[in-house]
Amino acid sequence: MSPTFGRYFVGAFVLSVAYILVAGYWYAAQRERVVDPVVLRALPASWVVPSATNPSDAKRRHLFWVSRKGDISGEGVAVDVLGHPELFRKVFPGYPPEMARDTALWDRYFQNAFDPTTHYAFFGAYEPLGLMLHHSWTGCFDIVERYGADVVIMGSSETYRGVMPDLLAEVLDASGKPEWRGKRILACAVSRMLLPTQQATVTRLEEVLQQRRIDAIVWGVSFWTLFQRSGKFAATAAAQNRELGKYVDKHEPGKPLSSLAHASSLPLAEISLATWLGRPTWEHIVPFPPFSFAHRPLGAALFRLDPRELWRPLTFATRPGDPRPAPGLPPIVEGLYVDQSVAQQPRSLAARAEAQPPYFGFLSGVTPEDCVVDGSSPTRKAVDVLHDIGRRVRRLARAGVLFIPPTLPLQTEAAPRCLFELAQREVAAQEDQGLRTISDRWDAWGVSYGDFLYPTDAAAMLRVDIFHVNQSGAIRVTRRIADALMR
Repeated sequence: MSPTFGRYFVGAFVLSVAYILVAGYWYAAQRERVVDPVVLRALPASWVVPSATNPSDAKRRHLFWVSRKGDISGEGVAVDVLGHPELFRKVFPGYPPEMARDTALWDRYFQNAFDPTTHYAFFGAYEPLGLMLHHSWTGCFDIVERYGADVVIMGSSETYRGVMPDLLAEVLDASGKPEWRGKRILACAVSRMLLPTQQATVTRLEEVLQQRRIDAIVWGVSFWTLFQRSGKFAATAAAQNRELGKYVDKHEPGKPLSSLAHASSLPLAEISLATWLGRPTWEHIVPFPPFSFAHRPLGAALFRLDPRELWRPLTFATRPGDPRPAPGLPPIVEGLYVDQSVAQQPRSLAARAEAQPPYFGFLSGVTPEDCVVDGSSPTRKAVDVLHDIGRRVRRLARAGVLFIPPTLPLQTEAAPRCLFELAQREVAAQEDQGLRTISDRWDAWGVSYGDFLYPTDAAAMLRVDIFHVNQSGAIRVTRRIADALMR
């Protein structure tokens, strides 16, 4: 190697490092404020804390984050739920006012990972498509342990987006049945909640309730959770197991996690590339501890990169066909963008959506053989876990609703029809006097494509979410769940 080449090489290397550092500082500065001006203008000023300009700051200050897009963007606003009694009653229906003032509880709660984003009916007065409040799956155990629960909502994102706690409480209160008035309603759910994770959640609820029974469980089972050969299953299970493990370690040091989850179903250490391709959680935006390297400019650039920059191009490349992204918006692989003019015409919207090839990443590789329930097949194990959860739910709650959340054909048809039909049969088989079931296809819920629309960064464009209802869809789902619960 000549001296001249060496000097050029070293110089190029130094310049590259300098560029990365400068770009990192710039990126961190750009991401420091993620306040969504639309949400800021929409909500009552007294609820919002403008000085909390990102989810990390909000979480440290015991504030909840409210967003409208329902995607991995951190944009939203910090809302002081605990400081406003009328807001607290809506977010945590049925719970006593003193819970909002329980500093010890919220010190623990806000240490947990935040992942679920739930619709609330009262948000509809401020944003037609709805707003979502970020909360914690494992934090629900802290609440149940100290203040109990009457109705628990359990399931994946299709469930916690579809069942509104405040509307469910309102419908139950208005039923005229004294036994359903004033119920404490709480969501214990997490995105992509696998069947073993639901099993572990019920186990933990049994432990914190100490054999006390609750009134009801609203239990959503996503049909795709029966596909345990998914390339994303192991990484999803590992992430959920780590989150549960962190909770147990904080509150009960030394307790073996195997008492809460079957190690064979929830691998403890298996991490793959799919971990980085899956749905990022709020924890990607809210690093801890509060004063770690991740909160300094360069650290923020490295640890709080917008996950879209990493995972969207990779997953986009795996999708068959050529879905063209909307101008100024990142490509999406599960769903599609539509113009506002198309969204306002139900037939045009349906035609546009039905022309899109079905795709759901978790179902990649599924075949008709995955519908076969025999011997020691993965599907057999999944069905066994489903029925075990059913038995535990009956012991834990006096009543319940087991249902398959409505999702678009763009998701369900990404698998052989037999997989959804298998889920229908296994859910319906658990119907009895104490556990009502709903196993209908999506259109029997009274929802349409318009009930799956979400806003985007481009004012003229909307996004069709293939498996999450919006505000109007959640109202329809919640009312039907309430009717089934009181039947």
